[in-house]
Amino acid sequence: MRRKQNTIKRLIAIGLVTAAFNATAVAHNGATGIVKKRMNAMSAIGKAVKSIATMVKGDTGYDRAALKAAASTIRGHSGDNLTRLFPAGSGGGKSEARPDIWQNWEQFEMLADELNRQAVHLASLEARPSPMEFGKLAATCKGCHEKFRLKKN
Repeated sequence: MRRKQNTIKRLIAIGLVTAAFNATAVAHNGATGIVKKRMNAMSAIGKAVKSIATMVKGDTGYDRAALKAAASTIRGHSGDNLTRLFPAGSGGGKSEARPDIWQNWEQFEMLADELNRQAVHLASLEARPSPMEFGKLAATCKGCHEKFRLKKN
């Protein structure tokens, strides 16, 4: 029973993360420079996460090549590639980044690195990711958004 509840919670988290990524596309209007670059990177991550989520939920069939491509996209925009998009002083304006990113830089780096590790793991899978495996990726996204992304009104 507890396992089933955890799976349900993970699937709910998947849905919330997917919805959050979809909402970012609207917010990109007017962003420029590094802020636009990181918004575009986050959108690419969001599309990749959504692609994997559809496989995990069974909405689409398992496609190893598509899983590897999505995981590669996430890897390409995570770790150091992600943190480079947040130079000091690049908050404010159209940015959705909370000042907490720069105040808690080590934690932000750890989450960016964890996103990379989860993407590497998913890319290595020979079978459809389990909800638990995908849930770890989704939880990393959610954790970072909760701590470091401005709330939408």
